[in-house]
Amino acid sequence: MIICEKICKMIFAELPKRPLSDDTIKGQLHDQGLRIARRTVAKYRKLDSIPSSSQRRRGYQLQAMM
Repeated sequence: MIICEKICKMIFAELPKRPLSDDTIKGQLHDQGLRIARRTVAKYRKLDSIPSSSQRRRGYQLQAMM
């Protein structure tokens, strides 16, 4: 599986109250044996138009209010 796909899969499986930060994703990938930098995670996340963890948290909160 490509790193980008793993990152997307992790983000779409996250809990809405606790979105994964780029550093957390990096740590989980490191545990799987993939050594990449946090900046690389951010780059792949941006390429897939996925907002940052703080932006996703705000989006989840807005969805819950509706």
